[in-house]
Amino acid sequence: MELKGYQRKYLRSLAHNLKPTVFIGKNKFTSGVLSSIEDSFVNNELIKIKIFNKDNHDIIINAISSKSNCDIVGSIGKIIIAYKENVDPDKRKIILPNK
Repeated sequence: MELKGYQRKYLRSLAHNLKPTVFIGKNKFTSGVLSSIEDSFVNNELIKIKIFNKDNHDIIINAISSKSNCDIVGSIGKIIIAYKENVDPDKRKIILPNK
């Protein structure tokens, strides 16, 4: 699902008070990091990911987006905000605005 600009802005506002749940260290993007991201998406639709080493920042963002099938809502400094809609409609906590 492709998010519109106002929906991304809404999700960024919701993520303001969130703490990072996934940390990517010097070992870069590994299968363990991917499983940690997937585990975070089981409980939450919106997560923050913190990268300690900003080398290859764009490559890591693209890898997260493609391998976990999520939308990257925003990226500021070392923090990435990712959104993945829950497949079960009854468990969805976030309702995106429509214009």
